[in-house]
Amino acid sequence: MGLERLTRTIGVVLQMVVLRQLEIEDRDGHRSLVILAYLDLNRMNKQVVISDAREVIWPSLHDARVRGFLLCAGATLMLPVEASDGLRCCLVLRGVEQLRADDFRQGNIILDVTVSSVSAIEMADVAYAYGVEPTNSPFMLQTIERLIREDQIIVRVNPSYGCVAVCICRSIEVEDDVLPQ
Repeated sequence: MGLERLTRTIGVVLQMVVLRQLEIEDRDGHRSLVILAYLDLNRMNKQVVISDAREVIWPSLHDARVRGFLLCAGATLMLPVEASDGLRCCLVLRGVEQLRADDFRQGNIILDVTVSSVSAIEMADVAYAYGVEPTNSPFMLQTIERLIREDQIIVRVNPSYGCVAVCICRSIEVEDDVLPQ
């Protein structure tokens, strides 16, 4: 029961390996359950958790460091990140149609990552990804209509420092880190 409560508290079921559960009592007689556990990255829940405000809330990416961009075969983008708590993982964007990343520097720090579904696609993000002005041009209107029809999403990396990126793709998930220390 203690582990279930812990996972509900953080809002996502992490695949934790429990080493031991201890019940301790302080000087005032208050009893607490202590769970000794570790996160097994090989058993990590691979679904990104997105808030109602479209912000990625798991993994926690605020103040995370972007470690690179890897464009792979099969229209896949791997974005290795290191969170401020030391967790290293890789955001995997599949079905990449369009990508634009500007101001990549040493020490890129993430403010937040947002994910817009078809119902919330913003013309400014589409225009930025394609490098065109956000107008009601036939190109923009046809492109947005097609993105909605094809159920595409827009992933936006907003920086505190460094790289801003917008990617039009089919899906986003989390995998183990792909880069060496």
